[in-house]
Amino acid sequence: LGTNDLKACYTKSASDIGVSIEKLVMEIKTFIELNKTKAEIVLVSPPLIEENLALYSEKFRGGRRKSQDLSQIYNDIAERQSILFFDAAPVSDAKCSDGIHIDLESHKRIGSLLASMLTSRCLTHCREPQEPG
Repeated sequence: LGTNDLKACYTKSASDIGVSIEKLVMEIKTFIELNKTKAEIVLVSPPLIEENLALYSEKFRGGRRKSQDLSQIYNDIAERQSILFFDAAPVSDAKCSDGIHIDLESHKRIGSLLASMLTSRCLTHCREPQEPG
């Protein structure tokens, strides 16, 4: 996801975060290839940070704008790396007490949508070849 990377103390732009995420994706792809593992990578763009944070306003100063930019950056990475992409922002709500963490209903929505996406993907791409007979 990358929400913690939005903290002001790291002084990273959304593009910087994207560069780091893409390096991580490439490392994971290398691991999968070297270990001959069957695995799919899903890059999930995080929910948006609320504009007016109750508890973390200084810690996440400028984070709202960066969180808005991550969706497109992550989507571009997913396309370049030929991996799956899921944008959690449109289906989640960070309006719980602190403006960062999502509520229970958002967790359920994200989990349900990711499960559907992966189930659909597996049904169309993950079937083992059938033995003739």
